[in-house]
Amino acid sequence: MVLKMKKLSDVTEKLALYIDPVSGQQHLRATCSHTSGSLLHKFSVREYVPHPTYLSLQIDHHRHIHLEPEFLQNLNHSCDPNGNL
Repeated sequence: MVLKMKKLSDVTEKLALYIDPVSGQQHLRATCSHTSGSLLHKFSVREYVPHPTYLSLQIDHHRHIHLEPEFLQNLNHSCDPNGNL
């Protein structure tokens, strides 16, 4: 039995937030067709963190950041991603 991800909200015109109804995990997905290298949304560093966290993005061997805007924290949380940094 395959359960479909439930859409929570459109966060931009190109991105939407979904939830897995079984695990409760949220993930961000592109909602439009895009080609390799196309820009879906700009981001910046909200904060540097000394150690990895569930929501951090590793940018170097020992450097981790939290992203801004905050909805981008869900970027890495899909078993079937359709975008990347």
